[in-house]
Amino acid sequence: MTLFEINASEMTLSDKVFITGTHAYGPLSENSDFDIVMLHEDALILKQLLSFLDIRYKDNIENDPNYLGYSFKFNQHDKVQVVVAENDKEFNAWKFATNKMKKIKPVEDKEKRKIKFREFYNDYIDNL
Repeated sequence: MTLFEINASEMTLSDKVFITGTHAYGPLSENSDFDIVMLHEDALILKQLLSFLDIRYKDNIENDPNYLGYSFKFNQHDKVQVVVAENDKEFNAWKFATNKMKKIKPVEDKEKRKIKFREFYNDYIDNL
């Protein structure tokens, strides 16, 4: 199947996509990447589209206990990471934690920033 054979109506993404990470709440550095959160279904559509366009990506599975979930990066541009939320609960937890991070002073230390984000994420999950 070629790109021209794809039915565009089958490739529609939801409106549940947002930017998280240092581009959303700081602090930015020369190593900052763009972290984009989307639902699992949207990620599958995006991966299918990338395959048709012959854009390579790599799955990124972290062994970090403070890392939440699954993501993939574009091989040509490691500065873009797609964070995949498996369901609405995870998506909303990511959004909640991102919004909380925007309201506090930027956390300079990357490890402390991950821990703080995880605290906000877990607050959302624990209070459902």
